[in-house]
Amino acid sequence: MKLSPEIVAMMKLIPHHATPMAVLRTVVSALSLWDAKADDNSTDDNRRKALIITAQAPSIVAAWDRIRHDQEPVAPHADLGFSANFLYMLKGTPANDKEVAVIDAYMVLLSEHGMNASTFSARVTTSTLSDMYSAITTALGTLKGAAHGGANEEAMHMFMEIGSADNVDKWFDENIKTGTKRIMGMGHRVYKALDPRAAVLNQRAKDAAAETGNSQWYDLASKLDKRARADSYFIERNLYANVDYYSAVALYSIGFPMDLFTPLFGIARMPGWTAHILE
Repeated sequence: MKLSPEIVAMMKLIPHHATPMAVLRTVVSALSLWDAKADDNSTDDNRRKALIITAQAPSIVAAWDRIRHDQEPVAPHADLGFSANFLYMLKGTPANDKEVAVIDAYMVLLSEHGMNASTFSARVTTSTLSDMYSAITTALGTLKGAAHGGANEEAMHMFMEIGSADNVDKWFDENIKTGTKRIMGMGHRVYKALDPRAAVLNQRAKDAAAETGNSQWYDLASKLDKRARADSYFIERNLYANVDYYSAVALYSIGFPMDLFTPLFGIARMPGWTAHILE
């Protein structure tokens, strides 16, 4: 998980206004420059690269969040697991068990999800016999698009616009019933039932709200979910909360920065992308 001094030095030259997703995409690409076997596409070496990219992605995101706030990056701790290490490198202090549980669940649930846009683009790059770093850079560039990886951040912006559970019915009637807006994080191109990942993250969001003593966002999301599921439009079209809906609340409740939601998605998906590339 530890970044090389050269990578850290390069990251310190990046303008502080750069978005975390752009930095993750760029630095993953740059990792290849210090890998003498970057173009070795043997199975054994691709497995090595898969481990490196998967391990260093959270280190890149955590380091960038500190660098852009004029703080020194924190090195990973040998005694901590993957999710706990990510939060430790991000905050500089150990995370509690509830925070780690939220990130752990997110990492597992989003690690792989079939032939979505970013996975497809990674496979296209791989099909030309390009290297794994290039394929992952392609996947991150695809994930960066608002129509793919940014839905949970958009869901959180929606919850903030509504403000509280008391405003749900009025907001729904004025925006959803009139067709002015749509509920971000509701519905899925594949699932015509409850996204099984959403069920797990619903519980994680509820636990995080109880742990922090702030149930404002969970109560709001839960009420809006129930309001939508009682509406004929959502019933007839089998529209349910997807993975982005409750993950937004779970992440925000533990104080996770909103503009790191999509990079976290990228970190979680590394095992799936690299598995497709190896295949």
